[in-house]
Amino acid sequence: MNKQVEIGISEWVENLQSQGKYAFSLTMLQNQLPGLSDIAVKSALSRLTKKGLIISIHKGYYLVITPQYRSKGILPPTLFLDAFMNELKRPYYLALLNAAAYHGASHQQPQEFFVVTNFPVLRPTQKKGLKVNYISKKELPEKLLEAKKTETGYLKIPILY
Repeated sequence: MNKQVEIGISEWVENLQSQGKYAFSLTMLQNQLPGLSDIAVKSALSRLTKKGLIISIHKGYYLVITPQYRSKGILPPTLFLDAFMNELKRPYYLALLNAAAYHGASHQQPQEFFVVTNFPVLRPTQKKGLKVNYISKKELPEKLLEAKKTETGYLKIPILY
């Protein structure tokens, strides 16, 4: 019985990936596969994590690891950050060297990713050699931000003048 559940969730994750989606929440999974028990879902997600097909980056939020990133074990933040911040319902923008890379300073490859968001403070995400730092501000300058197209959607970055 559990083996069938795992195959069902496995196929669901593969289907997400084929649609160009690289992340999902536990809530989204439970809404789309309502017949599964919590225990069956948790054990199937645990098996997929052990196989390196998914990774949890936040409580109840998972990344689908595509074949080209399996050796690294995690996706670059540019592929999941917008969807992740939308899931958390938080405004954000890229900061420091990460934003500068979109304005032509790509010779500077940052070792850490910096994201500005609002309060309450988010803890840094640290998985598989990737670190995403969250800087909290009271207000974000929405009018001074632009959306840059990425492979999976958009990222918000400050506008240069």
